[in-house]
Amino acid sequence: STKVFFSGIQKDMIGFAQGDVVKVRDPTRDHAFLTSIPGSNSTWSARVCLLNTFVLASQRCAIEKIHAFALDILPSLSSWVLAGSIDGRARHPLCVASSLQCIFTILQRTKNFSCFQSCKRSIEIIIQNLFQFSIDAIALTSTSVDASALRVASLKLMMVIVIIDQSQSEGGVEDGSSNGTTKAGLGCIPPGDLIRVISTLRGINNLDQDGSVRQLAAHLLGFLEANR
Repeated sequence: STKVFFSGIQKDMIGFAQGDVVKVRDPTRDHAFLTSIPGSNSTWSARVCLLNTFVLASQRCAIEKIHAFALDILPSLSSWVLAGSIDGRARHPLCVASSLQCIFTILQRTKNFSCFQSCKRSIEIIIQNLFQFSIDAIALTSTSVDASALRVASLKLMMVIVIIDQSQSEGGVEDGSSNGTTKAGLGCIPPGDLIRVISTLRGINNLDQDGSVRQLAAHLLGFLEANR
């Protein structure tokens, strides 16, 4: 079907953006492929452009379709983000930043964690790992523009995770399914992680050279301290 075909295209594009060797689907034939593309040899800038198409799609996707879109791409996207350390090639800081921005946009629009329900690991574990990854990312000492972009994306993701986590802990939210049912709160973020991030944010708020990073850090720090 058309729906299945475009779902496959999305997964192929994610694989290419992440440096996998993939085959591009031939739109003229069912279950057929065009030539293989050695994604591992593509430049990081090409991957950023491709990942940014998913950011744009997540921003412009109709609200009633965003949950299905998230179920298609979040398993691959979140697994790749959490798969290893940041480097200057396949896991370039801007590639990771674009991936985090896409996850942030989906969470901001769905306002719940159920969009991760298609992932192999539990929602709680994925959210904890993404939060931990973001803490590590904002603590990077590099002053490069690329590292600053990564810190901005990480802070935005942390903010939306904290807001949703608190909301769900206080009494449940719509689970994003078509019948509009609700689920009880998850309370995914351990208190120890919140204490650690407050300490990290205080340092960033005082020392980071990027004004955007300092502003986001101050905003998140204020929110956390007001809701402790």
